[in-house]
Amino acid sequence: MTSLIQCLPLFSLVILLTISNVLGNSTNCDASVEKMDKYYKEALFIKQGVKFPSNDQEIEDYCRNGKLFANEVKNFNECSKPFPRQVVQIIGKSLSKTMKSMCKAGKPRQKLVKAFECATSSYHKTVQDCGLILVNQIYLSSFNMTSEQLFPLICCSFHSLKECILAAPVPVCPDEKFNLTSYFMTQIDKLIKDFTDLLCGRWSTLKQCQEVAPEVFEYLGKLNNVSIFNKDESLLGTILEITTKLSDE
Repeated sequence: MTSLIQCLPLFSLVILLTISNVLGNSTNCDASVEKMDKYYKEALFIKQGVKFPSNDQEIEDYCRNGKLFANEVKNFNECSKPFPRQVVQIIGKSLSKTMKSMCKAGKPRQKLVKAFECATSSYHKTVQDCGLILVNQIYLSSFNMTSEQLFPLICCSFHSLKECILAAPVPVCPDEKFNLTSYFMTQIDKLIKDFTDLLCGRWSTLKQCQEVAPEVFEYLGKLNNVSIFNKDESLLGTILEITTKLSDE
């Protein structure tokens, strides 16, 4: 494990070069992936260093992630290859639909405000730690997996994210009937469902990962400690690199 962490700069260079090659050899595509990765992580509540919104303007900014992602998809479509374009479109549609549903005026918006009011800084830090584990599980493992293991790698990592968040200590909300974990998990499921449905037929649960892809499951378990990571890699960039590699084989 130490050697993996020490080689991160080299791995980062490999990913950047590969993304440029498979997405259409364009710096514009690289810039689009970087922006979309930010919007996607913020929507999933796992972007490192970003606090939960605490006022109306910050909530409004959070709710713009769906629109910002959609706008960037248009730029990405002009410089990307077909399969990465399809993956991004699927993620973008789920993101846009979920953000509109969460941020709609009335009860949906009120529930979103309740969630952010209830979530303590320690709870958010735990959620972000779960996200950092997800990102690095996919990023680091992608260099050590066979082609047959790459889809289960993505699927099992996202299942592990959900398990990690479910295990987080839940703060007591002012409204005792409001279930914070249930709320966040519902939104995360909506954000990733269409994408994971596309890839994860045989690995649709963590239990299936353990049974059908035991080597992947075991390897991910070794990367389940946030203290060994010091960098927030590109989640979307790594996924696009993997899916493009498999589509070219």
